[in-house]
Amino acid sequence: MQGATIMDFCSHFEDKIENNTDNDNETVANDCHSICASLLTCAGFMAPDNRKDLCSQLSDHLKAYSKKSHEERSRLNVVPYLAVFCSWGMHQEVAKSLARAITSAFCEDEDIQDTSSSLPASSSARRGKRKQSDMQSDKNGLLVIPRLPSDVAVHLIGQVLRGRDPSSLVIRDALMSSEEASSAIANALEKATIAAEHVINGSVSNFMALMYNLHC
Repeated sequence: MQGATIMDFCSHFEDKIENNTDNDNETVANDCHSICASLLTCAGFMAPDNRKDLCSQLSDHLKAYSKKSHEERSRLNVVPYLAVFCSWGMHQEVAKSLARAITSAFCEDEDIQDTSSSLPASSSARRGKRKQSDMQSDKNGLLVIPRLPSDVAVHLIGQVLRGRDPSSLVIRDALMSSEEASSAIANALEKATIAAEHVINGSVSNFMALMYNLHC
């Protein structure tokens, strides 16, 4: 099955999900989600020579997804799309995309740094053959995984960690087997937690100051 055909079918069934206004009938949406996931699982087995066009289409699809409203995004499931990249050995790029999405919630774009830069040197020894594969993909312009909305990234990580569906298992196994990928996400979550604490502490301090002024 060619990449264009796979994306056409996925788009067709995702349109059915978005146009399904019958809240009492979840069967249609669940069936469409399952079909899309199955189609994208097949895409994960495509030979390297046949991936370039589909990779571009997957990237465009994720970009379009990121521009949708929160309500529209909540109806769709992009986990199978990221699973395709992981099946192709692009798990580090998936991790970087999710890490940048999480960090962007509290930092300006120019302040976002590559979280992998702070990894211990020992991680380079574990990359081995995977690094060579990723570098080849980069030369061909295949590593184009757009940064998703921050809330989506956090939700996806939770979904992947607890999910038992094949797509979640593919991503979880790929990320957890790579020290660089898992560290990138862990570092981003740590930065987000620290930034959130600063925001909360600042809000509490401002509130206490306001209450003090009101009583003076």
